[in-house]
Amino acid sequence: MQIRKKIFRDHLANADYKEHIEAVSEVLPEFGETVALKGDKVGLTKVLEHKSILSQDFDLVMASFDVESHFTNVPVDETIDFILETIFVNDDDVFQGFSKVDFKKLLELAVRDTAFVFNDEVYVQVDGVGMGNPLSCTFADIFMFKFEQELLDNCPASFKPLFYRRYVDDTFRLFRDHHHCDLFLEYANASH
Repeated sequence: MQIRKKIFRDHLANADYKEHIEAVSEVLPEFGETVALKGDKVGLTKVLEHKSILSQDFDLVMASFDVESHFTNVPVDETIDFILETIFVNDDDVFQGFSKVDFKKLLELAVRDTAFVFNDEVYVQVDGVGMGNPLSCTFADIFMFKFEQELLDNCPASFKPLFYRRYVDDTFRLFRDHHHCDLFLEYANASH
């Protein structure tokens, strides 16, 4: 998976943050308290104020990163394994009437070998999840949740973002300086 810097603004003076946050709100339209952003447009500003990030005595660097080719880069096997580990604590557990083995087969049937048409030719999706598959968004979001939890839990404190939120495949982050932003981008791209 490749992550790229999408928006990069110069140092963000604390006095000017609301104008910048409003601009980002147009790019990332839904915000909330969780890592995955949901809610209203002013939610991000409220979260930042609540966390006292903007009252710090230093300028901040605001960055937004984007996952390239998000759906086609979702590792299907890894995502299915994560789903199964989360739902089935023990191998003999039952979920919605399904055993772990049967639920795995159900997930595989739902996301593997998805056919699509391009230029009047029928193709089979062999990597990632297909854009038209109803489970694509769910799988992409589940994988991003797993990826970002591991990424943030293991990130060196020297350049870890002060603030991190995601909406689908776009992320909003605050850093202490440009160098931390670049180090984090390099770290994120080397992490998977």
